[in-house]
Amino acid sequence: MILFENRSVKICLDSEVPCLDWIATNHVSSDEFRESELESVKQYEILKQKYPMLEWFVDARKVEGLHTEDTEWAAEVILPKMADLGLTKEAFVLPSNVFGQFTIEDYKNEVADGRVTIHMFDDVTEAKKWLQKKN
Repeated sequence: MILFENRSVKICLDSEVPCLDWIATNHVSSDEFRESELESVKQYEILKQKYPMLEWFVDARKVEGLHTEDTEWAAEVILPKMADLGLTKEAFVLPSNVFGQFTIEDYKNEVADGRVTIHMFDDVTEAKKWLQKKN
């Protein structure tokens, strides 16, 4: 079920896992990224009530890179909000683009408090299987 969509990001619910899916569909600008992250928090808060085991899946295969300020903002503002709402796991499917990979690694390195476990995958199926596993 599509919950939000802009030019470069689609946010959906996968009720089978359950997880909130953040899917890059195109090159992601700073404004589109931030808009989609804020929308992710909003949707997560709404859906967490119905899906208490809700986690976060990020399909970053089309991410070509983001500004350092954006990844820092996501790590320092968005992820703590998600953790406060009950998020415990975030799974990424990595981009093949080396700049996109650096972006994801920078984000992971910025997250220091350890409330959310972040894992990287090459495959959607493996990422979602990991999200379904109990901690």
